Amino acid sequence: MLAEQPDKVRALAALLAGPGAIRPADWLFVLVMLVLTAVLLLAVRSLWQMQRELTRLGRQLDGLKPEPVEEPPDTAVAQVPEPEPSFPADLPEPIREPEPPPELRAAPAETVSNWVYPLETEEKLLDAVRTGRHSLALELFDQLENMLHASPDDVFRQVLHNAALNMRQLMYDFNESELDPSIAGPDLIQQLDQVTRAEASGLVRTFADRLGGAFQRRASQKQSDIVVQAKTFIEANYRSSLTVNAIAAALFISAPYLYRLMREEVGISPAHYLNNLRIRHATRLLRTSDKNVAQVAGEAGFETEQCFFRQFKKQMDCTPNQYRNRYSTATFSPLFGD
Repeated sequence: MLAEQPDKVRALAALLAGPGAIRPADWLFVLVMLVLTAVLLLAVRSLWQMQRELTRLGRQLDGLKPEPVEEPPDTAVAQVPEPEPSFPADLPEPIREPEPPPELRAAPAETVSNWVYPLETEEKLLDAVRTGRHSLALELFDQLENMLHASPDDVFRQVLHNAALNMRQLMYDFNESELDPSIAGPDLIQQLDQVTRAEASGLVRTFADRLGGAFQRRASQKQSDIVVQAKTFIEANYRSSLTVNAIAAALFISAPYLYRLMREEVGISPAHYLNNLRIRHATRLLRTSDKNVAQVAGEAGFETEQCFFRQFKKQMDCTPNQYRNRYSTATFSPLFGD
């Protein structure tokens, strides 16, 4: 059985059996094992002594740390009082400007919490531009700017954004040959965020000036009674299910004849004029009410929600929900009152 065991086990078994049973090769293995054990013990002892020595040296070093030296207190410098300036007794008294009367004194700036969104002034401005009352439009814009002079910068720019966007929608009342699209600039809305407040206000005022002038020139041109009656009828009934054939029938003329007259005198077709009015009404509902998009589309006169989305996206460059999220007057409630 010992022949089947490894050499190391056989050597230990021989050692236990007695000296006579140990072969020379087994004695060599035993000596090697004893030497290795002695070396291991010496190494452990050396490490233990080294640790004690390092601990002792560390304690000695802690005792050699220098004590902090207290700096002598600064000697106080005697403060020599400065002599008071003397003035000649015959100097005249300083001249004081008289206070202005109470009615001319500047009133304290109105706090933002007392403001309300200037929706009425903004709508009067858009109506003045659209009806060609050029001078009134500029006066209303200056009034709107004065109402916002103390508003936070983001609120100031949001109101200008909305005014510019709604005035740009009014441009759809003109055809391309009648009105140069560059009067607003292709990136007017983006520019309002990249310039100073004064420059942004100047850009929108210039836009209102040019667009109001274009509407004023159109208003000065004489229109036929049929076109005037058609526009009046559309503005009174655009929120209903109105069609071009229904408009023509109400005026006792044919639809092609009405189409030709409005293209010649107004510059756009009856359907185009009708859609413009519906989009304007929809923008007001989106800004001032909590009605959903389907309700807004129905109240604005669109037969389907898909048709409303398509026309709105075309004229406003955004979806109805995007427009509401950005320009709803409810978003200004923390800044403009209750």
